[in-house]
Amino acid sequence: MLQQKAESLAQSHPDSTFLLLEKAEELSPKRKLKTVMAVNNWLRAKTMYLQKDYDSTIYYGHQAINLGKETQDHITLSAIHNLLGVLAKRQGQFTKSLGQYDQSMVYAQLAKDSVTWAKALQNMGNVYRQIGQADRALYYFEQSIAIKKLLGDPLSTAKTTLNLGNYYFAVGEFRKAIDYYQRTIPLYEEAEYNEGIGRLANNLGATYYKLGFYTLSASHYVKSLKIYDSLQLDDMRINTLINLGVVLKDLGRTIEAKDYYEQALKSEAGIGEITTKANIYRNLGEVLEINNEWPKALESFQNAATIYEQQQRVQDLSESYFGMARSFAGLRKTALAERYFQMSLELKREIKDDLNLGKVLTSLAVFQYENGQYNDALNNYQQGLQLARKYELPQLSRANLLGLSEVYEQLGSPKKALDFRLQYETVKDSLDNLEKARQIAELQEQYESVQKDKRISELALENDLAKTEIEKNEAIAEQQKAKKTTYLVATIALFTLALGLFLYYRQRLSLASLKEKEEQAKHQRNIESLLDQQRTKNLEARIAGEEQERQRLAKDLHDHLGSILATVKVNLQGIFDREKSLKENEQVQTVNTLVDKACEDVRGIAHHLHMGISESFGLVSALKDLAQSVSSTNGITVQVTATNSTDRFDSNMEVFIYRMVQELLSNALKHSQASLVSIQLTSLEELVSIIVEDNGRGFNKDDASVKHKGIGLKNLITRIEGFDGEITIDSTLGKGTTILVDLPLSTQPELTYDD
Repeated sequence: MLQQKAESLAQSHPDSTFLLLEKAEELSPKRKLKTVMAVNNWLRAKTMYLQKDYDSTIYYGHQAINLGKETQDHITLSAIHNLLGVLAKRQGQFTKSLGQYDQSMVYAQLAKDSVTWAKALQNMGNVYRQIGQADRALYYFEQSIAIKKLLGDPLSTAKTTLNLGNYYFAVGEFRKAIDYYQRTIPLYEEAEYNEGIGRLANNLGATYYKLGFYTLSASHYVKSLKIYDSLQLDDMRINTLINLGVVLKDLGRTIEAKDYYEQALKSEAGIGEITTKANIYRNLGEVLEINNEWPKALESFQNAATIYEQQQRVQDLSESYFGMARSFAGLRKTALAERYFQMSLELKREIKDDLNLGKVLTSLAVFQYENGQYNDALNNYQQGLQLARKYELPQLSRANLLGLSEVYEQLGSPKKALDFRLQYETVKDSLDNLEKARQIAELQEQYESVQKDKRISELALENDLAKTEIEKNEAIAEQQKAKKTTYLVATIALFTLALGLFLYYRQRLSLASLKEKEEQAKHQRNIESLLDQQRTKNLEARIAGEEQERQRLAKDLHDHLGSILATVKVNLQGIFDREKSLKENEQVQTVNTLVDKACEDVRGIAHHLHMGISESFGLVSALKDLAQSVSSTNGITVQVTATNSTDRFDSNMEVFIYRMVQELLSNALKHSQASLVSIQLTSLEELVSIIVEDNGRGFNKDDASVKHKGIGLKNLITRIEGFDGEITIDSTLGKGTTILVDLPLSTQPELTYDD
């Protein structure tokens, strides 16, 4: 009870949270103290995370992990690993984050905690989306949603559905993104989660903006802003203010855009990063420039440039210089304008930003034309047009074609001026037609959106009417029940009848309760089945990825570095043949010996990375090499015996058997204290049999402590069963261990790859 109260106060009253947790530990029975402390440290870590004290989060997280492992508290371990994964992602440590989520899923599986399992899947999808691995992100999102639907959790399902919409937004499938965002709305409304509704409205605004539907985009941003205002969510509010300003500027509503940017600056306390403030200054400068407020525009661009220079953001700094150049031009300060045009161009050429270089060249050409520098303007217009055509920027092409027409007219070349004017008119007509098509498409989208809203309202009304009818029927039923009660008091016959009805109703309740329990059991079986499938797929993908990377590294070492060393050896031999006196030189002989050693080492490393299974010698030879290597370095004798195994198996089968033997041999080295390990490989017509036997100390298979150890062996058993194979483990204390694996050759393992 104290822990629940502490968790509810974690964000608003951290000191009270810690006091309650200490009290919980004081009141805990001694036998349960470590379990209570594990949960408390997890809650302390969560509290510190909410307070943005990340060092303390990590400290308490590790305390919770140590205590959780000692008490085998899998639920707490799953939760704390998930939190540490969130923190690692926030700090940009994506590989570490994925490792934490993977651990969270392992413990969630052991605890049969479907909620945390689904949450970890969702978080892994977010990481893969952020690092650009879209296919994996989609896979994990869909798995998370499948579990959450089984759990019947609308809010959690909504969050993952929202992330799936974000995935489609990131890969440019904006229609699908809108579809998933709209699916999320009723889920958030059912859960009365207004923050989520505000986030959805913001995301819909961004998606409609990408589609060019600016009016629809603005309306969703306004809706999002109202929700964030009511909830006083400053960080999200500022982001939406900036987005709304961008859309309104594109709609030509620059006065309103200016107002929203200035509101964002006034909310400086909610601005999370200094770079965000610089972006606001730059956007505000562009709006002020459109309104011909040149002094204010220059000030805004200068403020942005100061921050970008401190942050060493060269791309953004070049854009700020470009804005300052336009502002100086508007103020008729010619020398300063030309200076900042050149500074912007230098930075863009330095970072090879050709995509935006064209607009700076075009703007500089306009400035030069207005100041009578026709030849310079001609040169810059030509460069700008070349870049516009290269990157297919029709609006920039239109501006340069018009400029070239005007320059040639001033230079006395009316024929060229007319030619560029005609090209300008062609591009202008094309852009006008595209704009009309965009406006028609947006009107259609607005109409369909209104129809969708109308249909939702109709469904809501129908639902209300249905509820009213149900309430009416319930009221009538209550009246009838009251009459029956009155008749029951009046006559014995009615009492008997009522008693019979009561017994019947009771029986129905019992049947309903039994049915509910059966449904719950079925529900749990479905979840466990899904978890097992997921575990097997993750294991297969991990093994396949490791195997593929080993083979790639081995090939690179052998083909590239091995080839270079071989060439060096040949050239050395050629020098020896020509200059035979060099053979007696001690330093030259040392170089020759080192080259030989390097060739041998590269072959050895490549052979090891390729798992020792060469295309020429196969599995048996590889196992014997493995046995010799282990015997020579670990003080243990390893013997390999092969019967009817001269034929080669499928390469995937050989890789799997080799890895399986490696795992079993590793377990023997770690735990058995054996002096002899025997590996026997027997191949029949439809079966390959592997026996790994040691003379170590053995173990008691029925010991509960043994059953919860050895995750690697459990995963191996799962893989063997997945290939229709059988594994038998025979071990007795003091008499060693024998492991027998039978694999049917008709069902050969297939390695799967995520990429």
